[in-house]
Amino acid sequence: MDCNPELIAAARNNTAKLGFSDRFALHTGELADTHFLEKLRVETSPIQLVMANPPWRLIGSGRLPATQARRRALFGDKGTFPLFASAASSLLEADGRFVCIISPDRLQDMLAALDGAGLAPCLLQFIHKQKTSPATFVLIEARKGPYVKPSAAEPIALYGPEGFSTPESLAFCPFLR
Repeated sequence: MDCNPELIAAARNNTAKLGFSDRFALHTGELADTHFLEKLRVETSPIQLVMANPPWRLIGSGRLPATQARRRALFGDKGTFPLFASAASSLLEADGRFVCIISPDRLQDMLAALDGAGLAPCLLQFIHKQKTSPATFVLIEARKGPYVKPSAAEPIALYGPEGFSTPESLAFCPFLR
C-alpha cells in the first residue's frame, strides 16, 4: 500500500517483472484513514504478510529531496512507525507477519511501535554496503500474537571490495543478478 499511485504502479511493474503478481495485492491509500483500512481488511482478509518500507528519516534530519513525493517517502515524524505498525497489526491474521526495512538508528523507535501494536519482533538482519562499513539498513520480521524469542540473522554485505554483489547478497536476493 502506498499513498502515491505512481509508486504503486512502479511496484506493480516490479512484481510483474519478478513473476510475483499473483502473490501481491497492491493498494493506494492512506494508513491514517481508518475507513480505508477497514474496507481493505474486509476485502482482503485474511492477510498473512504485510511488507513495508516506512519513511524512516525524521523530519528535520538530513538533506531534503527535490520532490514532495520523495520527501514523503523518506521522511516521517515520531508517529510514523506506530502508524505503520498499528495498520499492519489491524490487517494481519493471528500469527501473521509484518516485515519492514528501516535505518538502524531508528531501531528502538520501531521496536517500541511494534510492541505497542501487538507485534513481536522475531528476526533482525543488518544490511551493510560492505563488510567493513556500518549497517545501512535493518530488516525486521515481527509476528502478530504471542511473544516469540527474537533472533538475529547473519549480517549481509551487499558489495565486496571490488564493488560487485557478494555471494551472500545474491543468495538472499537472486534477483540482483
